[in-house]
Amino acid sequence: MFSFPIPPLLPESPLILRARRRHRSIRASLFLADHPDLRSPRYRRRPIVDIYTALRADPANWYEETLMTFPEFDELFRSLAALLEQDDEMAMDTGRPHRMTLENSVLLVILWLRSYPTEATLANRFGVDSATVSRVIHELLPRMARIMREECSALSHPAGGPSRQRGRCREFPRAVGVIDCTACRIQRPTEHQDLNYRWDKGCHCILFQMITDFAGIPIHVSAGWPGCSNDLRVFAESGVTALLGPNDVLIGDKGYTAGPFISPFFSSVIKPNSKESRFNRTLAHYRIVVEKTFGRIKEFRGLAVRWRHSRPLLAPAFIVAAGIVARRMRGVAVRADL
Repeated sequence: MFSFPIPPLLPESPLILRARRRHRSIRASLFLADHPDLRSPRYRRRPIVDIYTALRADPANWYEETLMTFPEFDELFRSLAALLEQDDEMAMDTGRPHRMTLENSVLLVILWLRSYPTEATLANRFGVDSATVSRVIHELLPRMARIMREECSALSHPAGGPSRQRGRCREFPRAVGVIDCTACRIQRPTEHQDLNYRWDKGCHCILFQMITDFAGIPIHVSAGWPGCSNDLRVFAESGVTALLGPNDVLIGDKGYTAGPFISPFFSSVIKPNSKESRFNRTLAHYRIVVEKTFGRIKEFRGLAVRWRHSRPLLAPAFIVAAGIVARRMRGVAVRADL
């Protein structure tokens, strides 16, 4: 009697296994669609909360949470709506329509930048998923930066360039603005750590250069420089020199020692109540305006604490905050002139 060996069972093809899993997933989805009460709370579709309408009913709380007035927000909303219509990119990459209205989406980005909560906190407040919050931020923040950059680029426009700023400073008639750099802390990067580490601050950071007029309104912003750069290198690579005339100078601190700058004398070489000391006090009186503007920008907590998100989002966030501050201060200056 002959005995034949029984061949071993061959494993099923990956295509067959994938088809079976897909079939089970479709059956489960159809079943949960007919019985929504059986869904897990994590995946249950939550109703959208209209935070925009509720917050707009309280003007004091609105300004505290957004640092914007109603006309400023409406102007930003109209500009963003026109830009989205022009780009024709309102649909998500997956083809799904937005669950949130554009008003709530813009408000979500402003609240995120102002208070810098976690995405889960914003998702719970607006009644959406954390992935929706992340998607709205990544989609709207760069476009808002494109709009707000125009508010901070008066130095590059002929109507508001150096010729308009020249002569506004009585003690320094050639000065056209005040320049300085600030640092925003970031998480320690996984690569090129030495490029983003700043020894005097003891942390990894990104640098931002800003030029303001003598009222403190930003007229030029250069964002996203590595933390190891010094002020002179950022200025040389920012392209500001091409915007200045042959006789134009900028008021800076002791970091700006070579170039078209008016910088203070070092305290080690001057005596109290001397001519150099009085010069330093006068220069500090004009230079303090850029420090105050940096303080107003960092009222948006996302720029004052350690940045938790991807570094490409930090530069648009700074430009949006600088644009909001520029619009607010420009409105205050106009009301003061009236």
